[in-house]
Amino acid sequence: MKRILLLSVIVVIFSLLYFTSDVFAVDGWASMNGGTTGGEGGTVVTVSTPEDFNNYITASGPYIVQVSGTIDLSSIGYMVHIASDKTIKGIGLDSLIIGDLSFQQYASNVIIRDLSITNPTSGEDNSDGIAVKENISNVYITQCTLYDCGDGCIDITEESDYVTVSWCKFYYVSQLSHRFPNLIGHNDTNYDDRGHLRVTMHHNWYSDLCTERMPRVRFGQVHVYNNYYGCAGNNYCIGVGVESNIRVENNYFDNVNQTWYNWSNSGTPGIIGWNTGAVGNQFVNGTTPATWATNNYVTVFTPPYSYTMDDGPDVKDIVMAGAGHIVTDAIPPDAPTGLAAISSESIISLDWDDNSEPDLAGYNVYRSETSGTGYVQINSTLVTNSDYIDNIISNGVTYYYVVSAVDTALNESDDSTEVSAIGIDTTPPAAPTGLAASASDSMVALDWDDNNESDIEGYNVYRSTTHGAGFVQINSVLVTSSDYIDNTVVNGTTYYYVVTAEDISANESGNSNEASAEPYDQLTAADFESDFGDWINVIGDDYDWFRNSGPTPSASTGPSSGANGSNWYVYFETSSGYANIAGDTAYLEGPDIEGVNRQLSFYYHMYGAHIGTLYVDVYNGVWNEGVWSISGQQHDYPEDPYTRAIVDLSGFIGTIRIRFRAVAAGGYQGDIAIDDIEIVEDLTDTTPPAPPTGLTAILPGETDVPLEWNANTEVDLAGYNLYRSQTSGAGFVRQNVSLIVDSNYIDDVINHYTTYYYVVTALDTTLNESSYSNEVFGGLYGDFTGNGIVEINDLPDLLDFWLEDDCNTTDGLDLDDNCIVNFYEFSVLANNWLQ
Repeated sequence: MKRILLLSVIVVIFSLLYFTSDVFAVDGWASMNGGTTGGEGGTVVTVSTPEDFNNYITASGPYIVQVSGTIDLSSIGYMVHIASDKTIKGIGLDSLIIGDLSFQQYASNVIIRDLSITNPTSGEDNSDGIAVKENISNVYITQCTLYDCGDGCIDITEESDYVTVSWCKFYYVSQLSHRFPNLIGHNDTNYDDRGHLRVTMHHNWYSDLCTERMPRVRFGQVHVYNNYYGCAGNNYCIGVGVESNIRVENNYFDNVNQTWYNWSNSGTPGIIGWNTGAVGNQFVNGTTPATWATNNYVTVFTPPYSYTMDDGPDVKDIVMAGAGHIVTDAIPPDAPTGLAAISSESIISLDWDDNSEPDLAGYNVYRSETSGTGYVQINSTLVTNSDYIDNIISNGVTYYYVVSAVDTALNESDDSTEVSAIGIDTTPPAAPTGLAASASDSMVALDWDDNNESDIEGYNVYRSTTHGAGFVQINSVLVTSSDYIDNTVVNGTTYYYVVTAEDISANESGNSNEASAEPYDQLTAADFESDFGDWINVIGDDYDWFRNSGPTPSASTGPSSGANGSNWYVYFETSSGYANIAGDTAYLEGPDIEGVNRQLSFYYHMYGAHIGTLYVDVYNGVWNEGVWSISGQQHDYPEDPYTRAIVDLSGFIGTIRIRFRAVAAGGYQGDIAIDDIEIVEDLTDTTPPAPPTGLTAILPGETDVPLEWNANTEVDLAGYNLYRSQTSGAGFVRQNVSLIVDSNYIDDVINHYTTYYYVVTALDTTLNESSYSNEVFGGLYGDFTGNGIVEINDLPDLLDFWLEDDCNTTDGLDLDDNCIVNFYEFSVLANNWLQ
């Protein structure tokens, strides 16, 4: 799980070499105002007790105070006050200050470096790591690691100025709250801070559990560049407070929340400006710039000092390798052994052998749902015991675990051996309630209340023909909704049902209440092959419907046979002596219909020059007229296939009846035929076919435009619609009257010298229509080769077309129908050819 990068090694070596000498380049704001030299030229002393440390850092004159080992300031009140002209530096891997490094008022010219600093106290007076406050100037803090400080790790307030914080690492281990690394500016009303608080923050690492103030700024001009924000789960990174002026460049924000936050609660709001681009600020792993702030990068302050920035994408590796009190203990602990996992109700318990290293800090636990890869750390803080309970699991899922050990230098071991366990749930769901059954033709519809368990996987449906016994499961896969349609029933038989619930661990509930229903045939002889069945001609209307096989008696009207290859159908006759006067009406009424979510399905044929209107009316206590209707000729020939219509009846509750009402338009060629009527329930197919492909048009068309396309392969395909427009990409109008059943079409209603654009759609048997196919164009005279370009290759066809015999037609060049092709008419042809 560890990655050793060459870049990291180079940066560590560079850091060790660069910061070994007492003479090094101070940068940022600390290099201004005369610069910062610390105790350069003064006495070098080494201290190891809090008393000696306090004596030398508070003495007059320059001192280089070297810290050896751990100095715990609790014995002298947790806080010291540094005087001017001091360098405080660690000289070993274990150089650690426990307490608050504060300053004497008006102190200046101080360098703090190569230290680990912690101050796990509480209270604002003595719980910072480093408190730069009360008119302190020219402070340079670098190569320090600060962690678990009760207030701020490094706070810069109260008119302090010219401060640089670089190459430092901030993190928290055991502190539960107030994990706020850096505050710049005391409060919103400390107006004496105006003109002060000039601070540079660069190459710092905000690591584990840092939640806010990285930094939070009031009043100051703060330069934030080349920092790495690796503190997932934080609240925000940079706080933009009253009158602040913040320049943000080439930082690396890694899986963090709120890159910057508006803390201008009163007074003049602060401004922030940030750079973007390939080498600018990086926002990665879900991080995005906060949108509330205006990017004032072009107007935010420009630092008066020179500086060189690393490219944003390189910042993470550079900072992680070089920031903080560099620790050369690179020897990790041994990998833990003896890892075991035990599953119990909704938890998985892990246990392993204790590591024996004296510098052991704790353990990390990693989990994956894939063996050998994809591990994610699941502990938020180091595990200090050799056991762990994972209670954030899903039952029935197999989890894989490894554990690693971490020492006080944050070296992490290799992974332990992998173990696995499955989340266990043995508690079944509650039995479903509210089961109800309703019957219709060859179908029983079931409905019940939803279970409210969060781990419900679905339901099982059981059926019997005996009350209270003999139930057999009828669903092959779990039912995922709280309803079910049983269409494997026989009319006239009573069926009994119960339902159970099943969770993701395959625990099954007890049976629901029992419900029963008897399906029955709602419509008999609705295909009219033998008689009218339940359908009756209403007495008192103008005319009746007639059964027929073969063509209707009238010429040029009606179908040639029944729907879907059958013989018999019923039709509305409009020949002489029958309904040939406008408004003549015939009603065909059906029986009572039961059920829920009902749909009326039937097939109609409407061919003839005088076709009137076909209506569907619904009775539910009163007649609701015109629930569905269609008017005029819908088919081109008697042999055309019938068109299926589906009428949604789900809005009508309880017992209903339907009737077909045919109204004549006036004339002898107006027969209307219907066939294959049925009531179906819950037409749930809402998935349209795929759009047709390969649409092509044969160019040019002199009298028509032939089109063809690839046939769709859906088993429920009903046919195609063809749409045409004179504008590419818009304004399409359907050209076919009835569905096109083959994958070709001839458009013979065209105007010459006009370009048409075509698309095709596919429809299934439940009338779901696909999106458009590819678009093609056709009918453009001039482009005879069909390549969309009028060119010399088109000329022979143009001349053939001009010379053809086209007298008194609209197909050629004789535009005024005088059987003479004059110069004007030739110019029209040429102009269209050249367009």
